[in-house]
Amino acid sequence: MTKKLDFFDISDEQIKSDTKGGPGGGGGNLLTLAEGDTLLRIMPPWARDRKYYKAYKMHFALNELINYGLEVDGWFNSPCLADAQGKCPLCALANRAKAIGTRNNDPQLLALSKSIRAKQQYIANVVNMNKPTEGVKLLPFGQKVYEGLQNVFARKGNITHPITGRNIVITKREIPGQRWFDYSVSPDDVADISENWDSFKGQLQDLDSYPKLPDYEEVANKVASIELIAPNSGPVTTAGGNPIPGYVPSKASRLEEVDRLLDDMED
Repeated sequence: MTKKLDFFDISDEQIKSDTKGGPGGGGGNLLTLAEGDTLLRIMPPWARDRKYYKAYKMHFALNELINYGLEVDGWFNSPCLADAQGKCPLCALANRAKAIGTRNNDPQLLALSKSIRAKQQYIANVVNMNKPTEGVKLLPFGQKVYEGLQNVFARKGNITHPITGRNIVITKREIPGQRWFDYSVSPDDVADISENWDSFKGQLQDLDSYPKLPDYEEVANKVASIELIAPNSGPVTTAGGNPIPGYVPSKASRLEEVDRLLDDMED
């Protein structure tokens, strides 16, 4: 006799449409993957007509700004505010770095601009099957893991089903000489988790409430405090290309520049 469970299924049509490509943090019981293999169970959608994940965009700017040589003490790893607010100060900062880098032929500023732009991120309800008594946790992950999961869905069907679904293994490896890690995803055996489903279901978190967004004005003021003319950068020039000796814009002028760039993004 087939067990009957109360859960939100994922249709074959949704799996097929989802595998065509990804959509164009903060708070909660987050799971940080350790290096090596982690055996996970991806939980079904937390609500009807939802996917097993929530997609959003994130700026990882803090370490990039420090590595560039700037002294920053604010919180610059932040969800992108463009979708919620229609504009984002950190997007404006990336645009400012690109504009100054282009004007001064500064490859470091151009590289900085690229590195601090918003990156596609995802979050999902999962259970660490090596420690199932810890219950449901939130797993934030990037595009590489997302594509790996979608590939498993395409090959194995709905892996989130509590009875006929299966666990997956995410492998995290250090890349020599790099500050980032490499990730791979592989399917594990079919595993029936129906005995624990009532407990797991009660722990599913509403992913529509993620990510937690920072205060817009706070982020805008932090961005305005950044001086992109670092010691390893070329001089600021006029529109005609002439250097401006000793140019250090005031915080007020930088805030005006951020506002102008944000207005430009709205046009």
